[in-house]
Amino acid sequence: VLTETDGTPQLVRITLSAWKVDAVAGAEIWNLLRPLAPEIIQVLGQPKVLKVAGMTLEGGDLRWTGSAKPGKAFDPFAVDLSGATLTLPPGRDRHPIQVAVPQVRSACEVEEGTHMDGLTIHFDRVSPHSDYDPPEIVRSTAMVALLRYDAGWHWQPLAGREGKNVFGPAEGIAASKKVKKPALAVLEERSSRLLRRS
Repeated sequence: VLTETDGTPQLVRITLSAWKVDAVAGAEIWNLLRPLAPEIIQVLGQPKVLKVAGMTLEGGDLRWTGSAKPGKAFDPFAVDLSGATLTLPPGRDRHPIQVAVPQVRSACEVEEGTHMDGLTIHFDRVSPHSDYDPPEIVRSTAMVALLRYDAGWHWQPLAGREGKNVFGPAEGIAASKKVKKPALAVLEERSSRLLRRS
């Protein structure tokens, strides 16, 4: 949710992507994305508000081209999306499979372990690096999820809460800083050595 200086909230997309090999796995995945936008990874792990400036907004996509600074702490399960505007992607990107509308459910109940509000929860869409496992999804009483369309509407859970327990990326992000034998560092060192030899 991007709230500009005039106070108008809108939903924006930020895309980060990096090449990956099988040797980089588990929590270390976050170390591939951290160099691209370290501020985003930092606030996802805490979580905090992120103050941005000088960014380029094209349609509903926020280009990570300016500066960013972490702000105060906030509760992602208390975010109100009711007044936020959603800019449609360009016509060439409007395939139904790319429709993903953020939803914040401050109170929810997973029915029969597979449904929420009558819609199916697609567990196979949940990233194995999100630290949000199916048993935790089923137990969640609050949830942040994407409402998606693929042969029908369904949920893609992103983070959840059960009492004081919060499930989501924070645990993996914290663990990524404590990897004892980082495969990424080894690969970077070996590739650098190969380049020097050539």
